[in-house]
Order: sequence, then C-alpha cells, then structure tokens
Amino acid sequence: MKPPAKRLDSAGYVLLKVGSQWRQEHRVGVEGELGRRLKRSEVVHHVNERKDDNRPENLMVFASPEGHRRYHDGKTAKIVWDGRRLAGSRAAPTGKPTGPAVKMRVLRTAPVRWRECEWFQDDLVSIAPADLARLKKNIRENGILGGFTMWQDGDCKWILDGHQRKLALSELESEGLRLPDTVPGTFVACRNRKEAAAVVLLLRSTYGKTDDDRLVNFIEKNALDMAALGEALKLENVDLGDVAARLDGPDAIQKALEDAVRDTRPAKLATRLVVEEPELLPLAVAALNELRIRHTVEGGGGEVEPC
Repeated sequence: MKPPAKRLDSAGYVLLKVGSQWRQEHRVGVEGELGRRLKRSEVVHHVNERKDDNRPENLMVFASPEGHRRYHDGKTAKIVWDGRRLAGSRAAPTGKPTGPAVKMRVLRTAPVRWRECEWFQDDLVSIAPADLARLKKNIRENGILGGFTMWQDGDCKWILDGHQRKLALSELESEGLRLPDTVPGTFVACRNRKEAAAVVLLLRSTYGKTDDDRLVNFIEKNALDMAALGEALKLENVDLGDVAARLDGPDAIQKALEDAVRDTRPAKLATRLVVEEPELLPLAVAALNELRIRHTVEGGGGEVEPC
C-alpha cells in the first residue's frame, strides 16, 4: 500500500493527506488513540517541543488553549489524554545521545542499622516539637516510608538526609514501640567531607512545588481522605486549612454552623456563636435564619448572639 503523502506547513507541523484533505499529523494520530475526532477547542502538545515528532508517547491533549497555556506556566491544567503514560514511552528525541555523560552518584542501596548511623548535618535543620509529634504520628500510623541517604567514610556511616526520621524513630522506641533494626540506606559517592556537605544542601533543595489548587485536584482525583491525612501532613506553600474547607464545600460548613447553633439551645440561647473567619459570618446568619432563631450581630469580630 502506498504510504500517505506528507509535507510541512509554514509553522513546521507535519501535514498528512487524508482523502482529499491535508490535516495535521499529530491531530490525526491522537484521534486514532482516542477513537474519536478532536474538538476544535482541544490542543495537542508536543512534549519534547519537536513539531515533527508525532509519536503517540510525545503527545498530550489539553481541553483548551487556556489549559495549554497554564501547563506552560507550570499551573494545573485539564489533560484530556497523555501519551506519556503509554507502555514503553520515551518522549525524547530519537537517535544516539551526543552530549556529555551524566555520572551516577548512587553507589548502592543496602540495609543499615539506623541506631549506629551518625548525624552529619549537626544543627543545620531544626524541627519544632509539634512537627516532630506529627512525624511520629505519621510513622506510627503509616509505617516507615523511606530510609536514609548515606555517606560512608571508612567505618563511619553518616546520615546526609534523614536526621528527623532517626530522631522520631529514637523517640518512638523510647516510648515502647517495636521498630525494625534496619532501614534502607542509599549510599552516595563523596570524595571527602566538603563534598558530602555540598550533597547535604543539594538534597535539601526543592525544585518542584505544589499549591492549594494542585493539592485539591490531586486529593479529589485519587479519592483521598483529607481528614485521615491532615494531622500527619505538612506541605510547604500550602494552607491545609483552606484545602480542607474547599474539599468539604459550603454544605459541610453550613452544617457545622447549624450544629453549633443547636448546641446553644440547652444553654437557653445565652451562648455566643463566635465566627473566627469574617467571610463565614453570612453563612452563620443564614443558618440562624434557617432555624428561625432571632439574633443580633455584634462588632466586626464575627460574634453572633442568639436572643
């Protein structure tokens, strides 16, 4: 069978002749994967930015041009189809690499006796008592989820990353919990202490970040229980209280307010309902109105007094 005719358009995209029409090859290919025609609003993105690389694993489909722009800006965007998830995908230019080789610093991964490992960071990083309690609770309820990054200098095994976990394990053991004798240790190559110190800072560098929007989307997509995770979870740049409120929704907030109002009745309506968040004051008033409880609003601090 004669292969279909192809040519490049003025923007550098491959055009494929389908019947009597010339169509962009990447859109035709994605339609074959989806089993339907793409909507006019849907945008196909080339992962490696090569417009002529139309392998399915190099293509993503966004619901709209705005979603495509958000993706480029590092924001959450609705993905209709993601070819990177195809088995054996490699969304990268084909051919033999010609650039300099990247060395592997990991030497080995092996069980280490965590009680015998030495701290390397000294007082570089501190942990507040409340955060240490949260970490211990996490380990008690979810187990040990990670080991240590190690540097071995002679007979001494230094912890480069994992100090707070060792501290938490030590305190949990002193409280009577039975703990495994070993945890996984990933040993990295360091020529001397100076190089090991540089590795400590590299390991503490954070390149990716999340925010409230991304976390809400992730929790909803995977049907996670925020209430169960909340006490053990701490994420930088994320207001977990705001996330929980958004997940619960206004119905849950109004129900909580109604319950709070009902709790004032045994006290002969002498108890004030204090609304800590001013923006929730209208919901509190609406709940009182719904329950037909006469009330007054006092001051700007969000106090509602049934009367």
